[in-house]
Order: sequence, then structure tokens, then C-alpha cells
Amino acid sequence: MNEKVGAIIKKNIVTIIFAVLCVFSIAFSGQSASFVLQETISRICRNSVLILSLLMPVLCGMGLNFSIVLGAAAGQIGLILITHWGIGGAGGILICMLIATLLSLVFGLFAGGIFNRTVGQEMITGMIIGYFAKGVFDLVFLKLFGKIIPMDRSGVIRK
Repeated sequence: MNEKVGAIIKKNIVTIIFAVLCVFSIAFSGQSASFVLQETISRICRNSVLILSLLMPVLCGMGLNFSIVLGAAAGQIGLILITHWGIGGAGGILICMLIATLLSLVFGLFAGGIFNRTVGQEMITGMIIGYFAKGVFDLVFLKLFGKIIPMDRSGVIRK
């Protein structure tokens, strides 16, 4: 019996240590368990949209380095817009997914057109598309939002 318990503990040691660290962290944080649970669920819901937007390029055969930046940007744009509009809950998640899906389609058509023109050079083309998309994303959302593109929610933008 002890050997079975020892084998189970040895097999799941990382999970057990993580769970123990979580329990001690919550106990010493000074936050209520309901607050921690609410924040955890909120972050899981928010991050699930980003994970879905990152999985689509991989499932479509574009690979990890090819267009994952485009999917991440589409997901982040959806999250920024629903946060700016103040939409929360399940409706906010659905609207965010709709926005991210539509943007991913547009970005995917753009990337697919470029990949079709650069047959045999997909890896370097994908890296360049990723760098270009990251640069445009940073320009729009870090520099233009709030200064040129109006955004009136002070909680979303930092001046």
C-alpha cells in the first residue's frame, strides 16, 4: 500500500508542490478565498480567448513561428476593445471571440497571400510577418491609442 502511495506521490510531485504553494500563498496573502477564486476565474476566462487565438494558426498548419503573432494580436485587440467598451461576462467573451475570429480571418488572408507568393521561404517570411505585425500592433496600441485614437476609459490606458 505504501509503495502505491509513494509511486503516486512521485508521479505527481510537481502538481502536489504547486498545490501546496498555492494554499500557503493564499493563506499568507491576506486576501479572502472568494476574491482569489473570482480573480482566478476571471483570468482563466480572459486567457482562454488568447489561447484559442494562438491555437488556430497551429491547427491550420501554419506552425508555431509562422502566424501565431497574428492570432495573438487578434485576440488582444478583441480583449482591448471589449475592455474599452466596458462589456463583461459571457457576452463580453463571446463578442471578444467574434472580434478575434473576424480579425484572424483578415490577418490569415493577408498572411496566406504572402505565403503563397513566397513558396519555399515560409519560415523566414513567417518571422518577418510576425515582426511586422508586432511593430504595427505596438504602434497602434502603445503610441496612437489615447493620443490620436480617442480612448476615454482611464482604466484601460496609462498616460
